[in-house]
Amino acid sequence: MNSLLLLLLIIFYCVIGEAQAIKPATPEPAQPPVTQLRFPYEDKCGSPLYESMAWESVEGRVMDVIDGNTITIVLKDKSRRRITLVAVDAARPGRPFGDMARKKLADLVLNEAIEIWVLPSWGKSKRLTGVVHANGKDINQALIESGIVRYKRPESYSVSDYTACVYRILEGEAREAKRGLWGHATP
Repeated sequence: MNSLLLLLLIIFYCVIGEAQAIKPATPEPAQPPVTQLRFPYEDKCGSPLYESMAWESVEGRVMDVIDGNTITIVLKDKSRRRITLVAVDAARPGRPFGDMARKKLADLVLNEAIEIWVLPSWGKSKRLTGVVHANGKDINQALIESGIVRYKRPESYSVSDYTACVYRILEGEAREAKRGLWGHATP
């Protein structure tokens, strides 16, 4: 009797297992191979996949916005660092567009958790420059694209060639569209 009961239980679990296996699975969306990814401006700037990815990520929270391209962050270890947005040239507060650039940057990052892409030697330097990301957005790019700041040629290896190329193109588009400071006679 016990062996019959055991046999029935085994058959029952096998049937249940097959019924669950028969359920149609939702197919995973196909992802293109990395080599088939396309990037905006790839035709003009090349593929960023072929560049060195030697940058490190530094995370913190923005505590102060000094001007249109400088912020103060608090790192996880509670230390504070001043960050300069690479390739961004903003007018100083009190000058034309200086206060607007500071306000725009504050609107984008103040009190936000951010990630900064910097060179691996960042810890050795008192001055920290990099590409700032907040809420999935490249903040340096957003400022240049708005026309509120100028693109400034970055130091070697402080930003990828692809990113620098995109920033140059976006400044040109802002100039052409007369956005921000480019809408005035003497920017």
